Amino acid sequence: MPLSSLAVVVMTKYPAPGKVKTRLTPDLTPEQAAAVHAVFLKHLTTRLTRLNPAELVICFDPPDKRDAMQTLFPPNSPFTYLPQSPGDLGQRLAAASAALFTRHARLLFLGVDSPDVPLGHLFTAAQLTEKSPVSLSPTADGGYWSLGLSQGVDVAQLLTDIPWSTGREALATLAAAERLGLTAATGLAWDDVDHPVDLRRLIQRLTPADAAADRALLVNLLRPSPEQRLS
Repeated sequence: MPLSSLAVVVMTKYPAPGKVKTRLTPDLTPEQAAAVHAVFLKHLTTRLTRLNPAELVICFDPPDKRDAMQTLFPPNSPFTYLPQSPGDLGQRLAAASAALFTRHARLLFLGVDSPDVPLGHLFTAAQLTEKSPVSLSPTADGGYWSLGLSQGVDVAQLLTDIPWSTGREALATLAAAERLGLTAATGLAWDDVDHPVDLRRLIQRLTPADAAADRALLVNLLRPSPEQRLS
């Protein structure tokens, strides 16, 4: 299913120990947490290629890690690398949107904390960008695993004063869209992984999975043995 006017953007940090998935420590070592982040990033980006978007962008932080980010993926990977701008998440999303709206009508942003999100959920999130100028797909903790935006949305205004990392992000973003007179749509919910209990739940969910992609994710997660201190 080609999505010729849609760019899919993965907001991510370079998987350096002590800089990513810090809420998984001390149950995991910083090195193990970084390995989990890297597995999530590689798996999700592979899954996103199935959407066949117009452009698949890895928006990375810190900006000086472009070369290091590129070494995480095969040389022929179909990714564009865009450094993140300074500021809170809303400001970084707004800056990336400003850059990408110069060549795309619609954007779909994701983090890497929902690596096993079903392909059907991803297609639904992508399709919602055709129907509403703002769309999001919620997580159980009050956040969202995807954010869809259409050209013409003032993203900086939309995402100003969103209470990030509080569990109120989804409601606050929907309320901001309403204040701006923008129609907003809600997609399909999925889990994200922030805490050790979330990682345990992911491993339990993947263990009986039949899908090859889910089995591969489980194998790659167990390879760095993140579960050894979760038992």
